[in-house]
Amino acid sequence: MNAAGSAATGERTTLAQIAEEAGVSLATISKVLNGRSDVAASTREKVELLLSGHGYQRRGSAPGARSALIELVFHELDRIWSMELIDGVESVAKQHGLSVVLTVTGDRHSPGKEWIEGVLRRRPAGVVLVFSELAPELRERLRSRAIPFVIVDPAGDPSPTRPRWARPTGRAGSRRRGISSSSGTGASPPSPARPT
Repeated sequence: MNAAGSAATGERTTLAQIAEEAGVSLATISKVLNGRSDVAASTREKVELLLSGHGYQRRGSAPGARSALIELVFHELDRIWSMELIDGVESVAKQHGLSVVLTVTGDRHSPGKEWIEGVLRRRPAGVVLVFSELAPELRERLRSRAIPFVIVDPAGDPSPTRPRWARPTGRAGSRRRGISSSSGTGASPPSPARPT
C-alpha cells in the first residue's frame, strides 16, 4: 500500500481506513483510484478529497511510471494554426523523448465527457487542451492523478479565474491565443514571458 501517513499524526493511513471514513467499500476506493466511470461523482469527489487529505500517493504516480505521451486535445482540426500547434508540440515532445497522441472531442468550450476516463487510463506525461475552459471537476481529476495540463484558448478569451498569457503565432495580423496551465499538483505555473 502506498498510503502516506496523516499529516497531523505522522501515522500511516490505509485504504481500508479511508474507505471506512468515506462510508464506501474498498472496491469503490479501487474504482476511484483506477479512474473507473462507474462511481457517482459525489462519491468520487468525497473519496479523492479524503485520499488527498491523507497524503495518499498512488502507485505509478512518479514521473517515470507515466506513459511517454503528451496528449494534445482539440475540438476540431480545421484551421492552419491547429497544424502549427501540432508541429510545435511534436517538436518539443521529440526533444524530450516523448510521443504525441492527438484526440478530437467535445466542442469549443470543453472536451467530451468520455475523454477524462480515457486520459486517466493512458496516464500521459502531460495534456495540452485547446478549449476555452475546463470544468473544475475535470481539472481536479487530472490534478488527483498528478497529470500536468495546459489550456490553450482558441478564442483568446480565457476565464478570468485562470492565469492568462498571450503568445503571438508569429504570423502578421494573426490573433493572439490565451494560455493557462497547471502542474497537476496545485502549484502555480511558471512566470509567463508576456502576461496579458
